[in-house]
Amino acid sequence: MNFYGVRAIAVTTALAVGVLLGGVAVLVRAPNALAADDAVARSLFDSGKDALAKRRYDEAVRFFRKALEEPGDVIEAAYWEAQAYEKLKRSSAALAAYRRFVALHDEKRSFTDVTTGETALLAKAQKRVEKLAVGERALAALQDAFVAKLITFAVTHETDDPAVARDALECALAIDPEHPDARQRFVDLGGSDADGGGVAPATKAPPGPFERLKKKPWHDFIARKSLGTNTATYTGASMFIDSKGGSIMRPTERVKTGERYVIDLDFRVLKQHARSWLVGVVVGWNGAEFYSAFAQRGQIVLNRGHADKGPIENIDVHPMKPIDPGRWHRLSVRVEGRAMVVWFDGDVVCRTEVADVAAVQGEIGLFQQRCKVEYRLVKSAELE
Repeated sequence: MNFYGVRAIAVTTALAVGVLLGGVAVLVRAPNALAADDAVARSLFDSGKDALAKRRYDEAVRFFRKALEEPGDVIEAAYWEAQAYEKLKRSSAALAAYRRFVALHDEKRSFTDVTTGETALLAKAQKRVEKLAVGERALAALQDAFVAKLITFAVTHETDDPAVARDALECALAIDPEHPDARQRFVDLGGSDADGGGVAPATKAPPGPFERLKKKPWHDFIARKSLGTNTATYTGASMFIDSKGGSIMRPTERVKTGERYVIDLDFRVLKQHARSWLVGVVVGWNGAEFYSAFAQRGQIVLNRGHADKGPIENIDVHPMKPIDPGRWHRLSVRVEGRAMVVWFDGDVVCRTEVADVAAVQGEIGLFQQRCKVEYRLVKSAELE
C-alpha cells in the first residue's frame, strides 16, 4: 500500500469530504444512513412497540436499535429501547439508552423542530436518568476524591521526590486523562509522552491501543504537516479541518506500508454544521471502492462503499451514547491481512473479515463531513 501525502475533495454539504493520504482524489457520497426517508426506521420502530406490548423485550430492543441505525429521525426509539431494558432489569443499558435519547433530542432541536411527543418523552427520560444514575454518581464522586488525593500527594512530594510525584499524577491521569490540573503538573514535572519523546504538552493524546505492539516507527502526518494546507490548517500540534467548504489538497510525500498496519486518529468535533456530520477514516481505497470507519452522532459505523455509484453496505454498527461536543476521542483501526478491527476510545467496537486481502490494501485517508474538527493525532505504522 502506498501513502503519498494527501489529496482531499469537499464538494457540497450533500457530499462527504475524503482527505486521502494517497495520490488519488476520492469523491464520496454521503452514507445511506444520512438519507432523509425514515419509512424503514418507522416500520422497525412500530415493530418494536408491538414486541414491547407483547412483553417480548429482547425482540423489542433489537427492533429499536435497528430503527436508530436506519435513515431518519425516529429518535423516540432510544427512549423505548431504554424502557425495554428496564423490563429486562438491565439498569446500566437502560441508563445509556435514556441518555442517548436525551442527547439525540438536544441535537435534533439544534437543527430542526422536535415534536410535542418527543418533548414529553424528554421529561420522562431525564427523570429516569436521575433515578438510575445514583450509583454512577457515587462512583464518579469516589474517583474525583481519589484524584484529588493523588494530586495533593504529588504537590507534597514534588520538591523532595519528583519521580514519586510524577507516578502519583500518572495514576490520576489513568482515572481522568483530561484532568487539567493533573496533566499540567505532570508536564511541569517533566512527564514524558507515550513514545518517550520528551515533555508531553497539555494537549498530548493519551496512548492508544497499539502502543505495545511491535511496529515500525509511527508516521505522524500532523507533525510532518503532510496533509497539505488548502483544507487543513495547523496551530501548534493541532490540525483543523472544516468540511463546510470545498478544496483540494495535493500529495506532499510518499510512505510505503505492507499488509499489516495500524492507524490512530485523535479528534474532537468543534462545530456540527448539520446532523449528518461524521468523522473517521477510509481504508482500502483503490480508485473505485473503499472501507470506512467513522463516528456519527450516536454510533460507530464500519461500512463498504463506492466512490461514484452502487450501494453502501453497513458491515457493523456499534450504537453508543452520542459524542460529547468538544471532547477528545480516539478512533483506531488495525488491519492484518483480511481482518480489520475498529477501536473507539480504547474499546473494540466493530470488525470484519474481507474475502480478499487486496480489498484493504488501497490508500488510507480521513473521512469527514459537515463539521469542523480539531485533530491532535493522525498517524499510521506498519506492524513488524
